[in-house]
Amino acid sequence: MSASYIIEPGINTVFIKHTEKIDPLEFSAFFQELVTLPDFKLGINVWRDTRGAKIPKEWNYEFFRDQIEINKYPAGKELGFAKLAWMVEAGHQYSVGHQGVLSNHTKKRDRIERRIFREDHDAKEWLGIPTDYEISFSGAAKFHSM
Repeated sequence: MSASYIIEPGINTVFIKHTEKIDPLEFSAFFQELVTLPDFKLGINVWRDTRGAKIPKEWNYEFFRDQIEINKYPAGKELGFAKLAWMVEAGHQYSVGHQGVLSNHTKKRDRIERRIFREDHDAKEWLGIPTDYEISFSGAAKFHSM
């Protein structure tokens, strides 16, 4: 898994930074690992940053819809009521992110509110993170799931 994370209980957010090539199912594997961590609590928000990473060619509306259908993305049960901000690049990543968000909105299968963002300040405002908060991945943990 080509990602690192930092859990910030004080602002109720886990920050995830993907690098290199993303495995199509790595986000599901991350949630399975996240719920076992000592700083995890129900209702924690997620900041998922895929900018600079290579997203899987498999990711499209049908992929996200089908993964939710077969419950490979059990995040809603594991996170509780939470927000997920997906940070994307413009163009193709934005389009793919929109398809992921839309596939969940049409079925409303879980309790996570998802939005895509290109600008940090917009996502911070939506998640209730102070605008002067500096996101740093120095000392971040690596995922062990994959």
